[in-house]
Amino acid sequence: MTRNQIVGFGLAGLLSAGLFTLACGTSESEKVTNDASISSPLPVKDGAIASTVDANEAEGDGGGVPTCDLTQIKGATCPVNGFVCQKTCGPTNAGGRKTETCTDGVFTEGSCGFPAGNYACFLVSGTTPECTSVNGGEVVKATDPCDIDKVGACKPCTGYSDSTGTPKQGYCHCYLNPIQDLTTDAGPNIYRWTCGSVGKEWPCNPDGTSRSPDGTGCI
Repeated sequence: MTRNQIVGFGLAGLLSAGLFTLACGTSESEKVTNDASISSPLPVKDGAIASTVDANEAEGDGGGVPTCDLTQIKGATCPVNGFVCQKTCGPTNAGGRKTETCTDGVFTEGSCGFPAGNYACFLVSGTTPECTSVNGGEVVKATDPCDIDKVGACKPCTGYSDSTGTPKQGYCHCYLNPIQDLTTDAGPNIYRWTCGSVGKEWPCNPDGTSRSPDGTGCI
């Protein structure tokens, strides 16, 4: 598939075609998934995306939440109070979702929620190595290419910069991007760093608990 074909097909089509998975090491880049359509919206509970759907919600309207567009972000003005949309959050192969809710004319952001699953690839602790030490002394920047042979798969590190270069406290690991990078001429199947802030957008906490109510593998 050519670059133009991918752009025309759209990420929503890629998702429905099964080209995005929750499996460790398979995901789109952080930039792309933050704008991607979500094919199976989860219900909103207390301002965050619920990780599971109970029987009443499944049999009712499903609590479907539309995907946020590029203008529907934290702090942006909004015309309809009570409107809610959702977007991806956290590591791009962890399935995290959060909401933007129109409150008094301004979007407020919910917390990042993760679905049930095994998060062993996101296991961290007090001894998790610094990203600079595993990256040849260079600062890890979210979405940048990474050398899987050097850093290994499912081996998180701590301390990184976001895509704008702002230092962040959190974790990253190296994953395989199966999708054409639409911002460059780089082809698909490029390993890239995917990251999330500690205690907010990383599935596992350093104390061994999971940010998913039904998550496993964090201890």
